[in-house]
Amino acid sequence: ALLLKWFMIAVPACFLNSSMRYLEKQLALSFRNRLVQHAYKAYFDNQVYYRVGNLDTRLQNPDHCLTEDISTFANSVAHLYSHLMKPTLDAFLISFTLIRRAQSIGGNPLPGAVLTSSVIFLTSQILKKL
Repeated sequence: ALLLKWFMIAVPACFLNSSMRYLEKQLALSFRNRLVQHAYKAYFDNQVYYRVGNLDTRLQNPDHCLTEDISTFANSVAHLYSHLMKPTLDAFLISFTLIRRAQSIGGNPLPGAVLTSSVIFLTSQILKKL
């Protein structure tokens, strides 16, 4: 019975995690495409590419660096988004489970929700200070 219950939780969780990774990659790809189009438009306007390539020799392969930096930035932003959303979803699910469990045994659901919110808030403040 417990194994079946575990499967009922694990299968949707696995699907959810895979979906989040897929959406993160899609978000990064979309963001990267838009940034590359904007950056190259600015790079090729008013002969900026000529000035950077020939008049200022501090940068080697500026077009390659531009593409690589945008790709890295887009991946980081998409990764940040998923790292913000997953903990929020986890906190919501934990609070919901605590409230349901407290109600099922006839207890007061308020202390569990307050404790969860307090721990999350305190942890975020500590991490922000660090």
